[in-house]
Amino acid sequence: MKVLQPCAGLLTNHEVFQLLTDRGAMGAVDVSQGGMGPAAIECQVYRYLCAAPAATQTRAAVAACTEWAASFGLTRAETLQLVNLRPSQPVEAHLTARCGCQVTGWSSYYKRLKKRCQQHQK
Repeated sequence: MKVLQPCAGLLTNHEVFQLLTDRGAMGAVDVSQGGMGPAAIECQVYRYLCAAPAATQTRAAVAACTEWAASFGLTRAETLQLVNLRPSQPVEAHLTARCGCQVTGWSSYYKRLKKRCQQHQK
């Protein structure tokens, strides 16, 4: 993966994971910088993303989730949150949607999201 335009928009965790994988972020940390240089930060981010859903996502899955989330009229940040968290259980969807319900009254959003998660379980 190559960065074409820096600061062009939001990136999913999967895109960051792919970029770090391509750059070889899983390599050894340069101890001459006290382990606090850019390489060390990249390694820490890479380790975090290895344990997150980003490590098992595909571009096609991210695109499908983004397209599906568009039907809810979510902002780009909310869509990004769903892609990065990838809720697969109704309780996770409830926790994600509950914040939105409290702020904007998205009860229909929650019902559709819960139904989608239940379909995902089958």
